[in-house]
Amino acid sequence: MKVLDNRVHDIANWIESCPNGNAFGIEVYANDAANSINQLTISGNEVDHLRTGCSESLSLTGNVEQWTISGNVVHDNDNIGIAALGFETMSGRNGGTFQSQARDGVISGNSVYNISSLGNTAYPAGDFSADGIYVEGGTRIVIERNLVNKADLGIELACETKGKFTSDVIARNNLVMYSNVTGISLGGAASGNGGTQNATVVNNTLFRNDTQATGSGEFQIQFHVSGTVFENNLLYATTDGLLVNFWPGTTNNTGYANPGTIDHNLYFADGGAGNANWVWLGRTYTSISNYRAASGADKLTRLVNPQFASLTVPDLHVSSSSAARGTGLVLPASTVGAVDYDGLPRLSSTGVIDIGAYQQP
Repeated sequence: MKVLDNRVHDIANWIESCPNGNAFGIEVYANDAANSINQLTISGNEVDHLRTGCSESLSLTGNVEQWTISGNVVHDNDNIGIAALGFETMSGRNGGTFQSQARDGVISGNSVYNISSLGNTAYPAGDFSADGIYVEGGTRIVIERNLVNKADLGIELACETKGKFTSDVIARNNLVMYSNVTGISLGGAASGNGGTQNATVVNNTLFRNDTQATGSGEFQIQFHVSGTVFENNLLYATTDGLLVNFWPGTTNNTGYANPGTIDHNLYFADGGAGNANWVWLGRTYTSISNYRAASGADKLTRLVNPQFASLTVPDLHVSSSSAARGTGLVLPASTVGAVDYDGLPRLSSTGVIDIGAYQQP
């Protein structure tokens, strides 16, 4: 099945209240428990100016596998841009109910921008809840080489269903910028939600997210997160300076004090290195040494200006003398991908890897 080169626009749900105020741009609703929807391609579409209420702009739900969402432009919508969902209780085609997961898929090369729930009456006034890209209960999914610009949350890997998890998702070589709340977020939003297992977040560039100064930072870790690999990412914060935000304390997140491995990154913030700060287990740290001591994370991470080509355009390629050049951790191609955001080889000609979404030859 292929959905190619369409424009889907100006679909409006004027109820916009939950749970029944729903509209979609493109929705794949796989509600046959015995037979999956598979070998699916959604590519080259423009999905824009939607009022979707409680639902998503472009989404896959349920028993759908072996799929690709690539090269789409999703913009100016009042709820989530691209979503792969699981653990929703679905009414089966042959009666009864069941739960399944969107799985074994790829979300690549999409441009997602101006995605916000602000003004969507399905949510409280002033709410910023719409993800650019959302995996909620999905598994074995690769998110790569996407541009997410001016969403509420850039990329979120989470699960809303208690006791269930988004798992084994790789987010790599993405650019995420100017999000209202946070760049990349892992875990359940509350202790009553599920969480995120074995997420791999590598070689992304996160730039000036949390524009609404919500205190969420560039990289947010919430409830029930374990097995994370967060390596080779370049984070540049706003003047608030918040880089890593692991905000739940131990009393309401029992068993999840260690979300995984966080290292070999490069951090900086508007206002300079002295403006950088971190939150770990609910406590704020304003020096990288104290943050390292408390977290055990980022022992080899550098806090230094990445020397972007331009902060105003912005152009997030780095200069030839940048500390991001050749200083990442070389990981297997199955982890970091074959090519960078630009489509160039992910390793240099000498076999080293840069930090961030771009690779210099």
